[in-house]
Amino acid sequence: LPSSFDDGDFKRWLLYFEVCVEANGWSDTIKAKKLPTFLKVKSNYKLLVGTLKSKLNQKASQVAAFDEFQKAAFMIGESMRSLAHRLQLLLDHACVTEDKMINTALLLRRFIPGLPRIIADS
Repeated sequence: LPSSFDDGDFKRWLLYFEVCVEANGWSDTIKAKKLPTFLKVKSNYKLLVGTLKSKLNQKASQVAAFDEFQKAAFMIGESMRSLAHRLQLLLDHACVTEDKMINTALLLRRFIPGLPRIIADS
């Protein structure tokens, strides 16, 4: 049996869970019944549900991520590096394109206007 998922890399844990499922010959019904029993904390259930929703409704999730990317702005106390990283994560989640040049252009177009006005105008 797999160990309970407490925290960490859910994708890696899920791969291990699938190996155990295969080894035990569990049907999809048994797998669906057993999966929640391996989640230690309620927040993990929320993580699981969130992951399932994003996978099952991937297009809407990508559109929402791109919308959030377009609205992203510098937050008080955030470093410019953190803003750049947040924008990169949102753009990656939006899956706009695999083209690195286009992604770089999109990031620059959003990064500069996302900075505080005093920095963006200089």
